[in-house]
Amino acid sequence: MSAVVVDREHTELATSLVVKQLEPNIGAEIGGVDLRHRSTGIRIRCCRESSQALNRFLARRLLADELEARLQNKTRYEVKAEKIREAKGKRSASSMSDKLRQYVLRPIERENDR
Repeated sequence: MSAVVVDREHTELATSLVVKQLEPNIGAEIGGVDLRHRSTGIRIRCCRESSQALNRFLARRLLADELEARLQNKTRYEVKAEKIREAKGKRSASSMSDKLRQYVLRPIERENDR
């Protein structure tokens, strides 16, 4: 999650009903959300899920990511890729040391040594 906080006072929310074609004769109605940030003019549309509340949450999260990326003069996809690279780097460094610990030779215990 990004560190940028989006106030509801700075956004305009519009809702729409989107019909998504699931099969040739079956369609589903989805509560789409159109979120606009007033001061920057950024517009986010979201109709991924069937729940309007969930789409509203996802749109706010995407808006926060977009604002964070604009602060860094990048796209939100570049910022997301950097975060993934950092996470992979941290994970691979620790997992490599764990693998090396598994291969450390331990002395064999014999009945005479007890």
